[in-house]
Amino acid sequence: MDQSSFDVNNGGSPLLVLFSKRPLQLRAILLLFCLLSLSVAASVEPACPEGEVWDPCGRPDPICDNPFPVHLKICNPGRCVCNPGLLRSAHGNCIESRGCQEENNPCLLVECAAGRACVIEPVICKKAPCPKKPLCIERKCFA
Repeated sequence: MDQSSFDVNNGGSPLLVLFSKRPLQLRAILLLFCLLSLSVAASVEPACPEGEVWDPCGRPDPICDNPFPVHLKICNPGRCVCNPGLLRSAHGNCIESRGCQEENNPCLLVECAAGRACVIEPVICKKAPCPKKPLCIERKCFA
């Protein structure tokens, strides 16, 4: 790079002129600015859905089948968890404990036709808790 690239009067870049006259001070300021930007970005908590709050250690949510999960002293990746007093439903939202009755027995919400009865159909899912599925079947005697 020739000397004219550092001269604004000869069409040189103003940024190059600044860096050529005080390179160490400007690099230090630039580094400080970058570090401050990163620390501000890291301290911003993600927005959580209604009924949830950000937990930097990602504690396990209480669920209807396990309202008092064991909290290990290991810090997991941060995530949104249910607000205190709420439980994670099988559908993924946070509900009050009284909503667990229908979740644990979805047949309470189903009216089957005459001669049929509601049973809970097994559901296989990739991530617990799995939703329970009501199914109306014909009433029979089993031997």
